[in-house]
Amino acid sequence: MEGLHFFVLRYKNELNYKVDFKIIKFIGFFYMANHKSAKKRSIQSKVKNAINSQYLTKIRSTLNKFNESVKNSNSDDAVKSLSDVNSIMAKAVKKGILKKQYVSRKLSSLSNQIK
Repeated sequence: MEGLHFFVLRYKNELNYKVDFKIIKFIGFFYMANHKSAKKRSIQSKVKNAINSQYLTKIRSTLNKFNESVKNSNSDDAVKSLSDVNSIMAKAVKKGILKKQYVSRKLSSLSNQIK
């Protein structure tokens, strides 16, 4: 249990997301591995999975806000929400969650919706 705390704090500080024991307990604490390094890798992958899913949730919610502002034809909110989407997607590219080409294509299509 002590080793897990180290990984959670390390990833929490890198990504500025709150990952606590409740999320990890929800994912599960069973080890199929027998070696110490394999157990460590298992814990790391579960923590990264939790953090990546938080990023993707945040991206989806900002995209929904953008789509709502475009539907309501509110150009000021649309421009502001496009900037938020751009910021969050750029961070996801930097962390390796999304590919650069996908983000470029997505932002291009979103900016065309504003015009």
